[in-house]
Amino acid sequence: MELIKQVGLKNSDRIIDVGGGASRLVDFLLLEGFQQVSVFDLSGVFLKTSQQRLGPKAGDVTRHLVFF
Repeated sequence: MELIKQVGLKNSDRIIDVGGGASRLVDFLLLEGFQQVSVFDLSGVFLKTSQQRLGPKAGDVTRHLVFF
């Protein structure tokens, strides 16, 4: 979060958290008021876990399961 703050992103800027299914970065981004957050991960389990953790706020995040 400190790096994101130092860069000076606005809450309306888009942020992509790659490999962020198990990360809590998305939680902090939403708390800071970021509105266009996407999370990409290889694990549907981790994406589901973060979705459950976020509860109603999960609807504010675009989630992507990545296949190789």
